[in-house]
Amino acid sequence: MLDGEVPTDGVFRNACGVVISGNNGLCGGISELHLPSCPVKGKKLVKQKFMLMIVSVMVSAVVVFLMLVILTVYWMRKKTTKTSLDSPTINLLSKVSCQSLYNGTDGFSVTNLIWCWISSSVYKGTLELEDKVVAIKVLKLKHKGSHKSFLVECNSLRSIRHRNPVQTYKY
Repeated sequence: MLDGEVPTDGVFRNACGVVISGNNGLCGGISELHLPSCPVKGKKLVKQKFMLMIVSVMVSAVVVFLMLVILTVYWMRKKTTKTSLDSPTINLLSKVSCQSLYNGTDGFSVTNLIWCWISSSVYKGTLELEDKVVAIKVLKLKHKGSHKSFLVECNSLRSIRHRNPVQTYKY
């Protein structure tokens, strides 16, 4: 009462040396045994190939989608950075010299210090030509990340909509 696939090598190569009578569950083997082929293994192989094909198509689609998202984000960042640097409003800003800032804050004295942080300090100052009281931010470039912090702050100030606008000066 054996069942399963009969091997085709070793002692099973010779049909005379093998007796299979009474074992109706056997399949495969050499052609002289006149056994039916084993259909179960073939169906599993086709099913496995089909599943492998579906999984590979899905993984490929996800990879292509992620690459498109990454390229789109990169392109949008590059575009916004380029347009913000080439802005025509930058030429409309008043130009203030470093000496004017130094004089307006009394040499960046402690008495004019409004705020001090790890990456920057803010001083109260008066501009000589316009006679305006302003806040002057001085970056501490030795501190790692101060440049990025300043750019983030500039981007947030750029998007503020307030009834008392904040005027910036280029020097």
